[in-house]
Amino acid sequence: MSTSDSEQQAVSSQPEPKSGRYFRKHADFFTKKSGDIMLQADDEKRVCFCFNLVQLQAASSFFRDLPASSHPTDMVDGLPRYPILESSSDGLHVFLLAVRSLSQVAPFVLPEHIIQSTPAAIYEAAQIGARLDVPCIYRLLDEALSGASHIFHTPFILFAIWELSAISSKTMSASRSTLDLDITAVDKYLVRAVHVQSPACWLELQDLHLRRAQGMARVRSICEEIVMGACRDCGRDGRAVTEEARLRIIQGAVDGPEEVAAKMRRVSFVSVCGACQGRTRKHIDSLHDWYMRFISEYRFLAPYESPKGGW
Repeated sequence: MSTSDSEQQAVSSQPEPKSGRYFRKHADFFTKKSGDIMLQADDEKRVCFCFNLVQLQAASSFFRDLPASSHPTDMVDGLPRYPILESSSDGLHVFLLAVRSLSQVAPFVLPEHIIQSTPAAIYEAAQIGARLDVPCIYRLLDEALSGASHIFHTPFILFAIWELSAISSKTMSASRSTLDLDITAVDKYLVRAVHVQSPACWLELQDLHLRRAQGMARVRSICEEIVMGACRDCGRDGRAVTEEARLRIIQGAVDGPEEVAAKMRRVSFVSVCGACQGRTRKHIDSLHDWYMRFISEYRFLAPYESPKGGW
């Protein structure tokens, strides 16, 4: 993943006095203070970040539970260095900005160049939070992204973040927010990051979008398979009654999923008896409820079942 110009300007290389090795410190976390440790990313850039250990311990059980006898790998610029394994420099930057905001009055704001150029770093920040047991990271990123709703891939990032959190209600809500998004056009690095972390998550979201695209075809096939007998009140063939309903629903097949659902709710009959209308309405309402779940629920696999009682 390429680094943007603004990110390059935010990183400074300096020699470590004793070893003569060069290390790179991020400008947002450049100045060392009492109680700081040095966190280092695990990618090719290996950018270092000065951060207060007490603040980390307040947010992360990983740092709270760090044994007192634990020694860092070595020292960098006079501070103990702790490599954060499997972390990118951009992802660690976003993660630390979020954690630092917990002790600040101003809300956490995502850097614009991250949103525009390297959105995968936002998801990587959530991954770091998950590995270091920082449960508030999901909420912080969600709130920060709410101010970036104009960015095309924001719904997908939110879905990926909440899926990582394993909070099912949040994941389901976030998945529905992606339904108006062309997921084939989402940033490729972001998709790759999600696919590596949770391939099942990506496949299940694809399944939801496929079900939404194929919902009308499923309604057609279900209507055609319904077996009906004659009305016990007027003797009219039940198949003819529901065929009329089916044609009204599927008329204008180019309608979107919500329009199809609305047609199910509005469909009415003027040429049949009250009993026929009631029985047909019962089946259409049942089909409508199943259809809405089929096209909008994450991990929904239930087949359609006709209401009991028949015709």
